[in-house]
Amino acid sequence: YLLMNTDARAFDQLMLAFRLPQETAEEKAERSRRIEEGYLQAIEVPLELAEKTLGLFDDLELAMKYGNPNAVPDAVVGVLHAIVAVESALQNVKANLSAINSQEITTGVELEYQRLMATLTGKKKRIMAKYLYH
Repeated sequence: YLLMNTDARAFDQLMLAFRLPQETAEEKAERSRRIEEGYLQAIEVPLELAEKTLGLFDDLELAMKYGNPNAVPDAVVGVLHAIVAVESALQNVKANLSAINSQEITTGVELEYQRLMATLTGKKKRIMAKYLYH
């Protein structure tokens, strides 16, 4: 819930930045700075969401391994939802990354994106091999 509100505020700030005046060179520079700042926030929230959601996989796997066998299908559905949440968050990161001018920032975010995708792929393969359709 907190991340959802943070994401909504980041989006609102970005939209406000797009409405800033751009008559003078100073206004244009401030507008550009605030837009890039807004996109940075719009990247940080889904990165955090992806990271936190990846933490759910271990809990769900424990539930599937040690919990009631009749609840395994429910936990698998939880895994599927978590997969979509991470992939959706990372898609938002990719979409917003193109608006960032700093090569240093884009490189760092791209590396974090790749790390999170690799983590997701590993967890997804491991859990699905054990529990999906078994």
